[in-house]
Amino acid sequence: MLSVILACDDPLRPELGGAQIMLGAAGPDFLPDAARPDRGAGAKICIRLPAALDIDRIRTRHADAGAVTTEPADREWGERVFQARIEGYRFMIAQEPEG
Repeated sequence: MLSVILACDDPLRPELGGAQIMLGAAGPDFLPDAARPDRGAGAKICIRLPAALDIDRIRTRHADAGAVTTEPADREWGERVFQARIEGYRFMIAQEPEG
């Protein structure tokens, strides 16, 4: 279920500090069961969080759901990032540096 994305209650309309991302998981009428493991192949969705959000709390919620594929990392320019795979889609969730 996509509800682990950014710890939002509504998986189709997660709110990000005033911004919205709309996501959908295609039903079997649009995506046959045999194709589901490859849904999202070749694409990565990148989400950049504002500094005010707690990326570690968000990562923990994703990890508890078994979705995290990389440990959190701090990049040299100050951005913190982790990656997750949710319903066949790959996500890179990063947080802008403070300042």
